[in-house]
Amino acid sequence: MTTSTVTDLEAVLEQLGVKVPIRQFSSADVLKRPLDIGRSYLADIFCRLIECDPEVAYRSIHWPNDIFNGDLAVILPKLSHGADSNAVGFDLRNKFPENSLFMLPFQDGVHLRIMFSPKTLPRLLLPYMNDRQNSYGRYESLGLHGPSSLEAGRKKLLIEFSSPNIASEFQARHLRSTILGAYIANQYENMGWDVTRLNYLGDWGKPMGLLGVAWEKFGSEELFQADPAGHLHDIYHKILELFVPEQAASKKIRDEGGDPASIEGQGVFAERNAFFKRMEDDDEQAVALWKRARDVNIKNYTDLYARLNVRFDEYSGESQVRLETMMEVEEILKSRGISEESAGSWMIDLKKHAKISGTAIIRDRTGSSTYLLRDLAAVLERSRKYSFDKMIYVVAADQHTTHFSRLFKILELMDMSDLANKLQHVQFSNVSKMSEKFGNDRTLDEILDQFQKAMCESFKIHPEMASLLGHSEESIFSIAISALVAGELSSKRAQDNAFEVTRMTSFEPGTGPYLQYWYARLCTILDAYETSIKPSEEEFDTLSDEDFSLLRLLVQFPDITHLAYESLEPATVMAYLVNLAVQLEVCFDECENNVANNLTQANLYEATRRVMESGMKLLGIIPVRVPSEQLAPNHELEKLTLSEESDRPEEAQPTIEGILPNEGTPVSENVQTLTETTLSDSIQVLDEVEISEKAPALDELVVPDGVTDTEAQSRSKETLTGDCHVPESIAVCEECTTHDIIPVSEEVGVIEEHLPEATHSSEEGISPHDCPPSEGVGTLDESVPEEIHISEEIAPDAPLASEDVSDLLQTDMDNISVSQEIKPSVEIQVV
Repeated sequence: MTTSTVTDLEAVLEQLGVKVPIRQFSSADVLKRPLDIGRSYLADIFCRLIECDPEVAYRSIHWPNDIFNGDLAVILPKLSHGADSNAVGFDLRNKFPENSLFMLPFQDGVHLRIMFSPKTLPRLLLPYMNDRQNSYGRYESLGLHGPSSLEAGRKKLLIEFSSPNIASEFQARHLRSTILGAYIANQYENMGWDVTRLNYLGDWGKPMGLLGVAWEKFGSEELFQADPAGHLHDIYHKILELFVPEQAASKKIRDEGGDPASIEGQGVFAERNAFFKRMEDDDEQAVALWKRARDVNIKNYTDLYARLNVRFDEYSGESQVRLETMMEVEEILKSRGISEESAGSWMIDLKKHAKISGTAIIRDRTGSSTYLLRDLAAVLERSRKYSFDKMIYVVAADQHTTHFSRLFKILELMDMSDLANKLQHVQFSNVSKMSEKFGNDRTLDEILDQFQKAMCESFKIHPEMASLLGHSEESIFSIAISALVAGELSSKRAQDNAFEVTRMTSFEPGTGPYLQYWYARLCTILDAYETSIKPSEEEFDTLSDEDFSLLRLLVQFPDITHLAYESLEPATVMAYLVNLAVQLEVCFDECENNVANNLTQANLYEATRRVMESGMKLLGIIPVRVPSEQLAPNHELEKLTLSEESDRPEEAQPTIEGILPNEGTPVSENVQTLTETTLSDSIQVLDEVEISEKAPALDELVVPDGVTDTEAQSRSKETLTGDCHVPESIAVCEECTTHDIIPVSEEVGVIEEHLPEATHSSEEGISPHDCPPSEGVGTLDESVPEEIHISEEIAPDAPLASEDVSDLLQTDMDNISVSQEIKPSVEIQVV
């Protein structure tokens, strides 16, 4: 008997002694979320006992912060507003009818907590999960234009992430954007959206002009042929040594109220601007050098992405924005009186038109286009090319109140509000300890090598775990990438990244290697069983208390995936998987000889394996299984080393096209698409999960009735405690030469207001994806405060808070680990 339709599900419930039919609620989906079965029955019971509105009863039910506080809980003040909670709870507990789905409730303050019956839940949930297999936790209809019809077509998401500047090094914020963007793309695909992954390279503008000057001064054809990307990196740093003092002098004059034109009209400033002007004028030599540098750096980046197992459907760039589209944007701005000329530049007075302080430069006084103009034109071109329903930029938080707020507002001024409303900036903390640990001059390739070496050492320290995962370099490489990506996704987006390599590559709870190990243990145990055979009635009663706790975690998975989709917080999924693995470890401790005792336990472990696999792939961790004949004997682990010449497996490279402007777009191969995940309008919102060795489960939060997402996010900001909060400020180093923040005006004469002196930028307008110092300190028309305060307005993805729960659990997930998709090799089975 299946559970694939409501009728079939009710037949199973009736066989288990549960009264049918299931009462219907507007936000319940009993075929996708098993917790909704419990919610529906509880709401029906409560609205009959106290004669309240059924929807009110349903919305008062949430799931607790850990399974030891019950499987579901009712917030009594929400259920019976204004009544004495103790009296209501006492009355409900005494009148609670016999129901084979639940045990008797118990009161805990303002909560009435309910647990599923250990007799009924295994008989209901295991067949339910088995019927859905890998679609458990997915919900295709969320990505459809029509709620229940494939014929209406899927919604289209365009997501821009990573987006480094090819003139400078791949920085910590680019790594986090890459990994977070890959997760968000997976999550939307999991919900049924048609997703296009876009890498919008910073391959134009004054940083490229600065690289051109560097080549003319320091370039060597011999050194370039030996190490193309390395040589370009070296000469760029040499030109910075000359340029930074000029930037500082220009900034000093501007801060004193003077005109920095005298400094910017000579030296490296002038050479940089002149080289970029040659590029825009299609000078043959300048364009040839630009194309050569672009080709080399794209090849270098695609190699890095292959190591991380991150794919893109298109490599685009600023250089591919059409001149005609930029002219179209300028014409709209001029015809509507939005832009105006000032001291040779074309600018927008945002305070005048949009009640936003400052000015935005569209073209500088040399006639060069700015990043803002190119980005406005790019939005129009993408909208026409993809007809997207939503476009997401995954860029560090320090750009939100500058570039993106201006971009969205200018589109509204251009009478394109519908288009502006489809755009979203998903931000994350730009603070990472990666540079502190490795230094600013280390390339990402060198950092990945360090992770492999650290993973090799971890294998030696834990031979019993390493032996289960194999001893080849391919295995070490795969687990090392799991460790890196896991460390990036373990903390909430607004939190800083500690980047502790030793911790990240360990087998401690909360790391990628820990998840890989327990997944491999599951697979090893299940090898001896045929899990498609249904257990007998007697075997259902043999599950231990530890097994039942594992089952109670499995029932939460569809709610977890929905919550992660709503918040775009991968840490929610990561924390859940760690809790699952910790509970699995407890179960295995009780398992004699590490084998399943019967078919029921084997079916439970198979259901756990499928959930772990789905959750890990959603995050980007591809579970790795090593065939038993290739497992490493413990004594061989002592000989583990990584070769100097070949310390990682060969990876298939994506093809690159469209190197010249407007020649088309490259599309990567081997595109895999995850299927859909479930979603419910009535999901009970969980804020944080605190990860420790005991791995406590999720916090109990609900979205209050009648509270909008924006209001709830704002309340959340006010109630967050400890380390689990949106940072009050991000300090910007005054000496910074690589973190320009905002696109601003060059013209001192059009300054609306001066901000403090910490941040460097230029008249060209800085790309939010990569902000090299070469844009020019001395041409600011406004600065950025030394501390950028991030409020709820610039943290739209902050967790939702409950009006009934005043304190949130602190999240301590700085070292949870996750990996990107691991490509198969001869010695590794990719599940």
